[in-house]
Amino acid sequence: MDLSFLLSGPGPLRILIAAVAILLPGALDAQQPDTDTAVIATGDRVRFVAPPRFPDRTIGTVLDVDSDRLHIDRKRSRGGPAEVRIDEIQSLEVSVAQSRQTALGLAIGTGVGLSIGGLLAWAYCDGPDNLCDFGDVALITAVVAAPFAAAGGLLGAFSFEHDWQEVSLN
Repeated sequence: MDLSFLLSGPGPLRILIAAVAILLPGALDAQQPDTDTAVIATGDRVRFVAPPRFPDRTIGTVLDVDSDRLHIDRKRSRGGPAEVRIDEIQSLEVSVAQSRQTALGLAIGTGVGLSIGGLLAWAYCDGPDNLCDFGDVALITAVVAAPFAAAGGLLGAFSFEHDWQEVSLN
């Protein structure tokens, strides 16, 4: 069975290779946080626990730092600005870097695409007069997996994760 028509045009495999070549350097460029103790400054993104007012981990942006208080903007949806006494804070972390999730998105998209492509190839090639060989099954699977991998990589490229570092409160 000739399935070469699936690779006509710009070529899904070439598109996948181009997407990986474009997105992979950003995924590998993730900054590593410093090992020194972090310092809080105005504009930093922080997360903290300060019972009883903030018993759960709370994330916000530092508006101002006084000798005994932090002024935090938690966004309106989370309650807006708040003052937190430093002596009430049990744990405090500052965001020292952001990393893109390109590699994770690419891996998830590839896994989903290979699964769906494998099932489609199995359904297409299954039957009494099976004319598909292994190359045909692999081609169908790869052609279906390529757009899923590219979509996963693109979604991951626009998704960020913060790298947090503990702040000493002494």
